[in-house]
Amino acid sequence: MKPVLKGAALSLEVISLLSCSTSSNFYLFATEDRTSTSVSVSYKTFDGQDTIKIKVEGTTIKVDVKTKSGILDVKISSDNETPYEGHISNDMIFTVNVSPGDYTITLNGHDHSGSYKFDWGN
Repeated sequence: MKPVLKGAALSLEVISLLSCSTSSNFYLFATEDRTSTSVSVSYKTFDGQDTIKIKVEGTTIKVDVKTKSGILDVKISSDNETPYEGHISNDMIFTVNVSPGDYTITLNGHDHSGSYKFDWGN
């Protein structure tokens, strides 16, 4: 009986090492690249909500979403405006026009498999 418990504990440790989660989101097999003007995340599965705070000095945010399956809800907002809000279920590349300032990117993954990239360095 003890070897089974050790195997189960080891399996849980491996799963926790292969995923990145907080109380409101779950990424499985995720890789992330963040700079001062971009964020890029690819993953096998994303379920839940994630929020990214950014400071835009230019006038555009470039969005690149790759979808293998599932849906990714994206909302880009500031205190004054919501220049984009939509449901993405396939590959999409587009540009959102914004005013310089602080923005929040809110992502809701629904069994989404793929990646996203936001670039605000103009």
